[in-house]
Amino acid sequence: MTELFTLDELLLALEGATAQPDATGAIRMADLVAATGRAELSLSRDLRRLIEAGRVECVKVPYVRIDGVRIRVPAYRVRHEITN
Repeated sequence: MTELFTLDELLLALEGATAQPDATGAIRMADLVAATGRAELSLSRDLRRLIEAGRVECVKVPYVRIDGVRIRVPAYRVRHEITN
């Protein structure tokens, strides 16, 4: 079964990350996979297209691994244009 998931729906899922307590408003790939139910490869292809179009950006966010070590991992957020 193939489930259609548009780029606009992916953007909405990323927008939902702004409701999270994380100050960056970004969502990690693992969380995006869980939220959308899509495969990581499929999401990465769509994210790459959105990044190239300037609609999404990749940022590093803090993350605590299972062994307690703090690291910074990639996460994605919608770019909001700044108007002057």
